[in-house]
Amino acid sequence: MLIGVFHPQDPFAVMPKERVEAILAEAARQEVRLVFFNESGIDLEQQTVQGLTSGGSGEWQEAVFPFPTAVMNIRPWGPRKRTPKELVFRKMVPFTAFLIGDKWEVTRLLSGSAELSGHLVPTLLLKQVETIEELLLEHDKLVLKPASGSRGDGVQALTRSGDVFVLQNGTSRKEMSREELTHYIAGFKKDFLIQPYIRCLTSGGEPFDFRILVQRNGAGEWTVPLIYPRIGQADTITSNVSIGGRTELLEAFLARELPARRYSLPKQLHDLGLAIAEAVNSHYAFPLNELGIDLAVDNQCRIWFYEANTCPGTLNHEAERAVLAIAYAKYVGTENLKTREAPLRQESGRVTAGLLFDAPPALTELEPYAGVAASLGMTLSYFLYEDIRFRASTIAAHVQEGQEWVRRNIPFPDVVYNLIQQDHKEDVSRLHSSTHHLFLTSTEPKGPIPSSLFMALASREPRLLERVPAYMSPDEAEEARLFIDRHGSVVMKSGGLSEEEETLFIKRLPTHYEVRDSEFVHHFNNADFAVFLGLFQEAGYVLIQQIDSRISGGHPLHLRVYLMKDQQNVWRLMQITPLLALAPLEQPDNPPVIVDWDWLLFREFGDASGEDMDLLIQELAVHTAQVVEASNHRRFHELVVDFALDKDRKLWLLGAEFDGPQDVVHPYDVARIVLPYAKSRIQNPS
Repeated sequence: MLIGVFHPQDPFAVMPKERVEAILAEAARQEVRLVFFNESGIDLEQQTVQGLTSGGSGEWQEAVFPFPTAVMNIRPWGPRKRTPKELVFRKMVPFTAFLIGDKWEVTRLLSGSAELSGHLVPTLLLKQVETIEELLLEHDKLVLKPASGSRGDGVQALTRSGDVFVLQNGTSRKEMSREELTHYIAGFKKDFLIQPYIRCLTSGGEPFDFRILVQRNGAGEWTVPLIYPRIGQADTITSNVSIGGRTELLEAFLARELPARRYSLPKQLHDLGLAIAEAVNSHYAFPLNELGIDLAVDNQCRIWFYEANTCPGTLNHEAERAVLAIAYAKYVGTENLKTREAPLRQESGRVTAGLLFDAPPALTELEPYAGVAASLGMTLSYFLYEDIRFRASTIAAHVQEGQEWVRRNIPFPDVVYNLIQQDHKEDVSRLHSSTHHLFLTSTEPKGPIPSSLFMALASREPRLLERVPAYMSPDEAEEARLFIDRHGSVVMKSGGLSEEEETLFIKRLPTHYEVRDSEFVHHFNNADFAVFLGLFQEAGYVLIQQIDSRISGGHPLHLRVYLMKDQQNVWRLMQITPLLALAPLEQPDNPPVIVDWDWLLFREFGDASGEDMDLLIQELAVHTAQVVEASNHRRFHELVVDFALDKDRKLWLLGAEFDGPQDVVHPYDVARIVLPYAKSRIQNPS
């Protein structure tokens, strides 16, 4: 098996020598070949990578290889920093590493867990000096740390003596007045967190914590291969090895520092680390490969959660880490091959199918599925997400028996069709983030395709390129301003690490710039607009020319095309839905109205031209689905494609999302496509 080791610029520049040596040695033991490459080595058209592989005698050999079955991406960049080439490549080959939110985001997510919230250090976003003063009334020492920091960078302690505030960074201390501290805080360019200092010191006064390395194993399941203490230098506040700390063997450290808990604490740390990893990953629709979870034990023997790190450093434990890193990469690659070669499980005898709903369905919604299932000789059940018992591989489902739906505890069906709406997807992220044996008709999570990725995919196809609006991912604010000036009206798509996009509408007016978000309208002069663009610089964003899409008479128009794959594995158009609004679509409280497609065609084009337009939009939508599918290693069989229609009656591609037509098409029309599709893929996987 060929596994890639990838970084956009240079994997060797971001990997310590010890890690490279460890994964090479472990790959040889597990009979895996590694190829190290960067973005310049990717050929999307030929589906090859050019990179370096070990010759076995300490020498490196450069060669061209087919796409790896999986990629170990080292120190990944955030989605807004990725180039179009990397965005497309990531959809074609599965990656093992993913990013999560910053420290503040993770703290917020875990605070909703009754099991884990008691282990969280009270944390606030630091915005003003008054927050510090209030906390110092209850705590004699505080910690300031960047929300997006790593390896202990920027972590500082803060105390107060009368009117003097003392900041400690490492072993250095700096005294500040209240005015100086206020000015210091105002200069932060990134979010900082503030929390009480947890006294976790060795008998020699050295700060320490415990690093719990949680990794997925060769079966895709969470496990804890390593727990070790990290001990910092005396008179400092952090224990990070990268800035002068050290590690020890857990048993020896506990015997010396915490002898009363020598035997009980390892299991507590192990179990808490696993619980935190599960809880964090449950909020993301992708499987995390590993987390470095840092826990502290105070002088009251209470365990506190500090942070969870993706791509954690393990400087003194690279060999141990490499075992599961390679094993999990092999697992991801094997699952990828299974998805390609046998998308759904094959069972002899009667096929069982399940319908997954977000709320109990009405009988009128179930009857069409039941009728189609009966005609196909399939056994049908339905259930809610909370009915699934992932560990036991059972479901408390409703099964049709005669004319009744009876609640039964059943094994996982052969195949499950997910009808949960997108706005409930956070509640069901485990469907796509954890290893289980629930076979979905689509393994791609529901939701919009990020604009930068969609534009990159469409721009690669000549037939679609002419339908793609002008777009760019600017490197500098001035680049963005020139693009906006050139096109007059643009859409700004911006998002965080979770790839949830926010949309802003920007217009270049004669004397100023107008920016609309979901709630407000902002007006900027040239200087203020440059500052506004600068705020987005580090996060990154994409600018897209806004197409003035209207029908004659001036009403804004948006076209949605719903597609599904049939039992012959061919994309079929289910419905074209025109959406009309009374005011510009970017204005709030302006819900569009669905109108009939045939009526709109006749009104705007007449009989002959209307038929041509109908055929054109069908052709473009199907071709778009084929392009997205060809560049995606995950399975999906439903897609929504969005179009605009300009004043010259030219169709433009706006975007696409992974979702079905349940809200706009009768359940019978959905059932008669999706159930034969599911059955045909089970019985004839090729």
